[in-house]
Amino acid sequence: MLLFLKKITNKSGRMKNTLILFISISLISGIPAIGQVIGPIVRDFNGDTINRVNNDDEKTGRWQEMNGSYKTYGNYMNGQRDGTWVTYFSDNKINMVEEYKNGSRTGLVLIFDQRGNLKNERHMKNGKLHGVSRYYEVPGKLKSEVCYKEGTKHGLSKIYYKTGTLQESAFYVDGEKHGVAQWYNTSGTLIAEYNYHYGQFSGENREYYSDGSLQRLKQYTQGIEDGKHIEYYENNKEKVKGSYTAGQRDGIWNYYDETGKLVLEEKYKEGKLKNSKAF
Repeated sequence: MLLFLKKITNKSGRMKNTLILFISISLISGIPAIGQVIGPIVRDFNGDTINRVNNDDEKTGRWQEMNGSYKTYGNYMNGQRDGTWVTYFSDNKINMVEEYKNGSRTGLVLIFDQRGNLKNERHMKNGKLHGVSRYYEVPGKLKSEVCYKEGTKHGLSKIYYKTGTLQESAFYVDGEKHGVAQWYNTSGTLIAEYNYHYGQFSGENREYYSDGSLQRLKQYTQGIEDGKHIEYYENNKEKVKGSYTAGQRDGIWNYYDETGKLVLEEKYKEGKLKNSKAF
């Protein structure tokens, strides 16, 4: 018997391939035919027969798969997902669009809520996040925008408040903060600048008042406070001035009032207060 099967189509939006299979089936041998239907006949939206396997009992062609109330449609090639797969809510609204290659998610993934709003846009490579991944708090407003490399944060990362205002901007290398990270308040004013070296504070860190004036300056070495430590009043006058050595107060520490007058002097050695003098 000769079976003519038509219209196995890749609907990725980039390419359409139509495969025509001419299959010769022996009625005597009992060998399952290429494209044999698994269980009850299943048809897609167009009425085409789907859910078939090949001679090696591998899924092939167009398939519909269920996960609870969710329905997923896409193509198999040699038993592996390939091309565009689309998942639908129970009301047939699109929940997710994925790209597969050789069974692994590779390319763009889009996730929607039941109202049709885009919730997540991510790029994948061999099943791992690779490239920019964007999450949305409400329609049109970003919650985060993070760069990945083979599943690990790598590159610029941005976090946003619900209002859409930038909250944090940082750079990652191999999953760890590296370089300058900046924090902002809900008004968009810079409130902190931290320097990192592979996940640890390194160099000069600055914190600011809401008006943008400097509040605190600290220095770090391999995650430990080391070097000058200065705090300021909102009028820009010094409040506290001293230094750390390997995480411990060391040397002279001076304390001032808001007019700039010295009110207290302390002397430290290896973190221990040796003497103090009030003025």
